[in-house]
Order: sequence, then structure tokens, then C-alpha cells
Amino acid sequence: MSTRSPSDRPGHGTSPGGRSLAARRRGAAVLLAAAACAGALGAGSPSAAAAAPPAPPAAPGPSISLTMSPLAVSFASAGIRVFFHYTITNTGGQTLTEVTVRNSVSSQGVNCVQRTLGPGQATDCFDAHTTTAADVAAGGVTNTATATGLPPTGTVVTSAPVSATVPARAAPALALIKNNYLVGTYEAGRAIPYLYGVENTGNVTLTGIAVHDPQPGLTGLRCQGTTVAPGELIPCFAAYTPTAADVAAGHITDTATASAVAPDTATITSNTATWTIYGPQPWLSITKTVSPATYTAGTRLRFTYTYANAGNTPLAKVTVTDTLPGLAPNDCPVLDIYISDSWTCSATYIATAADVRAGSITNSATVSGTTLTGPPTPVTAGPATATAFAGGSVTPPNQGRPIFLPLPYPFPLGR
Repeated sequence: MSTRSPSDRPGHGTSPGGRSLAARRRGAAVLLAAAACAGALGAGSPSAAAAAPPAPPAAPGPSISLTMSPLAVSFASAGIRVFFHYTITNTGGQTLTEVTVRNSVSSQGVNCVQRTLGPGQATDCFDAHTTTAADVAAGGVTNTATATGLPPTGTVVTSAPVSATVPARAAPALALIKNNYLVGTYEAGRAIPYLYGVENTGNVTLTGIAVHDPQPGLTGLRCQGTTVAPGELIPCFAAYTPTAADVAAGHITDTATASAVAPDTATITSNTATWTIYGPQPWLSITKTVSPATYTAGTRLRFTYTYANAGNTPLAKVTVTDTLPGLAPNDCPVLDIYISDSWTCSATYIATAADVRAGSITNSATVSGTTLTGPPTPVTAGPATATAFAGGSVTPPNQGRPIFLPLPYPFPLGR
């Protein structure tokens, strides 16, 4: 049996240089770790302590921002100039040129203090909008705007849009106009049509249009619609049948109002409209002229009469009467005249020597008739007069004519 010393066992021998096998293995492990580290850094790479510095950040690109504020809190009607103030800011890193504002309402152009802005600079701009009826009806003006600018290279940059609204100041108002279809007078038992005009005199649309007429016996009150825009008018209708008491009173007086609802639900009331229709009021009128205005003996003078029904009821058997002696019969017919009708007729007269000596002819005439409906009531107008003057002058005799006085003879001589 052979025996080995501990140094003869595997792993416990010595190397020719005097190092044991275990020591040599530990050294190899260190070398392998170093090689692995070198491979991670890459062949020829500097050490971690000698790494390259980071690259500088890129310059900011172009950008722009916008704020807007109206310079009015409200407006009440069309034709008002509403101004807007804008602030444009260059929020980028490049200079911007041709800076401006584009908006949705201005028709007069935007004025800016500066048109070129460096990075971080700002400028003010202004413009105005003239309000329209459409703006009032819409309840206000809403302006939407953006700012634009041109960088040194590339395309135009645009800001985010901004908006502002200037409200229309509500001014609701209502007016009532009242009338009737009656031409002439009324009678008991015959209905009178009533007409009402409801007008929106404010600047907002009104709804719930209604007419309020407290007259007893009124029927069929209705309106042709319930909504009225600013400046518009809608008609309403009703009917009233007069009574015997109305005929005895000689007139009918009625009052009414209108109402509507504003956009804020407030009730708007119109003025009180009052009107009166009258019972029969027969009335005649007459005027008279003469031609020529001057005469001599034998001159034919023509007297012309114009008469009319100036009342509210038809008239019957209307007749002109002229009592001048020597006047030829007039050509005025006896006729019925309706409301507002008129008639013209004439008669002639031959001037005499006595008329010349008298210096003038003054003639008068009347017109008369009776009511056509109801109990006949006499109606008379006049007298109407016309005057012609003798001698070719419209002034009375010896007015403005030369007067000759006798002078002594022989004529006295002056000194």
C-alpha cells in the first residue's frame, strides 16, 4: 500500500513556481471577471468617469396666444358700436411678423399697436362691431377670435380660439292702436266690427299677445297670432252690437289695453287706447264764389256753389237756395248726398246800371236737406256770400280814385 502526503491530493499540489493549484484557480477567476467588465464597456470605450456630456436642448418652436375682452357690458338697439380689446403674446422662441387678429364679427378691420413680436413680447389690438337688428333679436353679439403670426420659416401659427359675448339689453315695450270698421254712424242692433293693432315697440320678441277690452257685450275677441317680433304689428278683432241706450247717448266710448310676456317671463302692458264713435251727426257745408270779380252794366256774373256732406250720416233732398233778384235759375239738382260726398253747381246774373251805381253786388246762398235714415231731421248750412265790384276795381267806389278840384283862374304865379 502506498501512501500520499496532503500535498499530493488533487487540488493541493504545488505549481512549478511554488504556487498551489487553488491559488492559481482564484487568479483565473479574477481575470475572467475583469474581461467581462471590459466587454460590457466595449472595445476601446472610455471608462465611466470619462463619459460624453449631454446634448444642449433644442430651441422652442413658434407659438402665439390671445386674450379678448369687450369694452361694453351691453347694448340696447341696432346701430351701436361695440368695441373689443385683444392682447396677443408671442409665447414661442422665434420672432413673429404680420401679427393680427381674425374674428367673427368685425367688418371694419383690426388695428394692432405692433405687427412684429419677439419671443415673450405682447401687443394690444382693437376693433369695433356695429350692432344690427339681428343682433338685438338674437339677444346679443358673440365674437370668436384667433391670433396669427408668421415665423421666420414654416407656416403661419394660430392661437387657440377665444370668445366673448356682449348681451343686448332687453327693453320690452308694447303699444295698442284701436279703431273700427264703421263708416258713418251706428244704430241699435247692428254690430260694429272693432279692430286693434298690437305693436312690439321694444327690442325683444314678445309672446302671449292678448287684448283686454272690458266693454260689456263685446264678442269674438281674438288676435291673429300670439308672438310678435320687434317692430312688427299683429291685428286683433272683436264686435260690439249697440243698444238703444247707446243710440240715446249719441256716442259709444270704449277703452282697451294689450299685454304680452317678455323673454324673462315678465308681463308687459301697453298704453290704454280710447276711442269714441258717434251717433247720427248730420252736417252740411257750403262755399260760394263769383266770376268775374268786377263788372260793368251788362256783365254776366257766374256764382258757383260747392256744398258737401260734412257729417256722419247720409242726407236726402239736398237743395241750394239763392234769393238774389234777377238771378237765373241755378243748375243745382235736388239729390241725396252720402258721407263725405260733395257737389258743385252755379247760377248766372246780368249786372245792371243800378248795380254799377251801387258799386258792388253781394249775394248769399244756403243749402239744406234732411237725414236719410231714421226720423227726418232738417239740416241747413250757410249763408255763404260772394261779392263783385263795379268799375273794373275790386275796391269800393271812390276808394283810391283820383279826385279833381277846381283851380282859380287866372292861375296864381309864384314869386
